[in-house]
Amino acid sequence: MSIKLMDLLSKAEVDEFVEYVSVVKKVSDKFQEALSYLSSYRVGDARTAFAELIKLENKGENIRVSIEKSISEERLEPSLKESLLILVERIDAIGDSVKEVAREFTIIPFIELPGPVKEGLLKLAKVVGEAVTEFANAADHAARGEYEDALKRISRIIQLEEEADNIETDNRLLIMEYGEEFTSPIQPILVHHLNKALEDASDACARAASTLKILILAYFSQTR
Repeated sequence: MSIKLMDLLSKAEVDEFVEYVSVVKKVSDKFQEALSYLSSYRVGDARTAFAELIKLENKGENIRVSIEKSISEERLEPSLKESLLILVERIDAIGDSVKEVAREFTIIPFIELPGPVKEGLLKLAKVVGEAVTEFANAADHAARGEYEDALKRISRIIQLEEEADNIETDNRLLIMEYGEEFTSPIQPILVHHLNKALEDASDACARAASTLKILILAYFSQTR
């Protein structure tokens, strides 16, 4: 019989972890909503959704602090405790990176950008949104002891990270190709920062996914 998170932590602590993961999922849902608005050029609605996303992520910060305190006080094998704390830290990094993307999208004059540049940013953002959702689902499956499902989603996250890297490179080429079509010299700089923030978000998902995979294979898949 494989080890479950509830075999290591109290029910209250596991429930808190599941709640933390649910906040990540809500952040992803709000991110997808904002992207849908941007695709329809409803910039005002998109900015509202991004603002709500930031509030959700800030709520997750309070839960993170509580989880870290609980894990730190548990009598666990040192390497396991360290891995759990690293996982929580990397989940937090996902939230921080998505929040940064939301801020970048809020300040950029999206409608004014050249068409192919807009399409490239939205393409990359959709990949990032899927990666965040996949991670939230993977972590939820892992918390419930559904390791096979979690590992499948982790594999998908790694694929998405590679896809995001390729799109990010293509977008940099688009910035140069359509440089003369930007309406102000600051726009290419803003686009570059947003493009990089999106890639950073996909990297954050991949790092968290790799940490979760190690936990599953090294600890949770063991038999008692």
